[in-house]
Amino acid sequence: MFISLVIHLCPPLSRPLNANVIGFNRRKGSVFTIVCHQGYLLPGGGTVRTVVCLEGGQWSSSVTGCNCEEMNGFKESCSVSFNSRMMLIPNYFSNAHLRYI
Repeated sequence: MFISLVIHLCPPLSRPLNANVIGFNRRKGSVFTIVCHQGYLLPGGGTVRTVVCLEGGQWSSSVTGCNCEEMNGFKESCSVSFNSRMMLIPNYFSNAHLRYI
C-alpha cells in the first residue's frame, strides 16, 4: 500500500516596492507580514499587512507595494524608492524560509 501526500503551496509572493516581507514557507496556514518602509503606506492606509496561505493555494489578500505617505498635502521625502531584496534560508522541511530585506 502506498500513501500519497499532496502539499498545496501558495504561489511565490511578488516583491513589494518600498516594503519588507517576513514569512516562512508557502504551505497552507503560513503567514507573511508586509511592513512598509518609514514614510510609506499600503494602499488603503496602514503600514503592516498580514497575508495567509489558504487551503486552495491562494493568498488571503493581494500583496502590493507601499506608496509615499502624504502629510498636509505634501509627500514627505519619498523621492528615493527602496527596492526589497529577498533572502532564502533552507529550513528543516526543505522549503525555503523567505525574508525580503
